[in-house]
Amino acid sequence: MVALGEVAAVSDDEVSTALLGLQRHGDNRTVTPCIPSHWPHYAMSYRYGDTTYRIRIQRSPDATARLTVDGVDADADDWIITLRDDHLDHVVDGWIPS
Repeated sequence: MVALGEVAAVSDDEVSTALLGLQRHGDNRTVTPCIPSHWPHYAMSYRYGDTTYRIRIQRSPDATARLTVDGVDADADDWIITLRDDHLDHVVDGWIPS
């Protein structure tokens, strides 16, 4: 079951760009969170070759913009995820101010 504000899986670049603010630039994905103000978060799985990226963007009243990939801080100013087709699952977490 998919809860409000969540997307189960995305494989179409146009849908992911329009609804979730994801844009592909070669082997990189830029995340530009553009969720409606009443959504506390969204979560999605994104396939890149044989690799799955589990992306969750959430609002936090006290958070500054922050992005992690597999628990390691990434560039939150540009929100860039470097895609690797390494046949593993990766976890991407992003926090945006409410």
